[in-house]
Amino acid sequence: MRDSTLVRAGQRMRVILLAAGYATRLYPLTRDQAKPLLDIGGRPLLDHLLDRVLELEALQDITLVTNHRFADDFEHWARTRACPVALRVIDDGTTTAEDRLGAIGDIAFALQALDPAPDDSWLVAAGDNLIELDLARVKREFDALPAPRIIVREVEPTPGPNRYNDVELASDARVIGFREKPDQTLGTHAAIAIYFFTAELPQQIARYLAAGGNRDAPGHFLQWLCARERVYASPLSGRWFDIGSHETLAAARAQFGTRKPSRDRATRDR
Repeated sequence: MRDSTLVRAGQRMRVILLAAGYATRLYPLTRDQAKPLLDIGGRPLLDHLLDRVLELEALQDITLVTNHRFADDFEHWARTRACPVALRVIDDGTTTAEDRLGAIGDIAFALQALDPAPDDSWLVAAGDNLIELDLARVKREFDALPAPRIIVREVEPTPGPNRYNDVELASDARVIGFREKPDQTLGTHAAIAIYFFTAELPQQIARYLAAGGNRDAPGHFLQWLCARERVYASPLSGRWFDIGSHETLAAARAQFGTRKPSRDRATRDR
């Protein structure tokens, strides 16, 4: 395993937001509206995530990857959302869940469009994350120890198949095991879909795809990366919802529609 802590973190932080999914589990709500644009507490879900992203230091730009079906809606959102850095929307050209590029495919698509510089570092996040996590704090940890960094929540080991991922950590917060959707959970943590990467990300994605890696769930790439690089974890803090069903959407609306955000309380969708 090569020690990627030798790679200096980029001075600039560039952000890729993944919003090209079709959210079929939320039909009919998402048949004609993208999930990240659903209303949570009187604002688009994506606005809550962008608030956290804009707290990052040395933020260079933000790129949102969407599909062709919802590209116009996201373009309208980007035009009407006040943002102190460049906020662009790129269309991956897909029109159905069957021809989607997958999360890793969309990251590769965005990287090709962005002309990465040698000193760029990256934040990649799924656009349906509803968080109160202090991303600026995690970035400081990333800058202090420049290696890929994931954000993990505590989970209970389960005897049956896991629909998320299974993360095992060493005492120094280094990831010593990462398995995507394993048959049995062995560790006590799972990663959420928010990741910090060093300037090597474009080359890492290219090698992963060239080796035939799964293009869909990001966890497959993280499992591959953790076997080759030092990867570290930061704990999740504050409320968090993975909006993947009508039940979690209703719970998020109940929480964020009636309560003032607080960073010292964790609500996790397991």
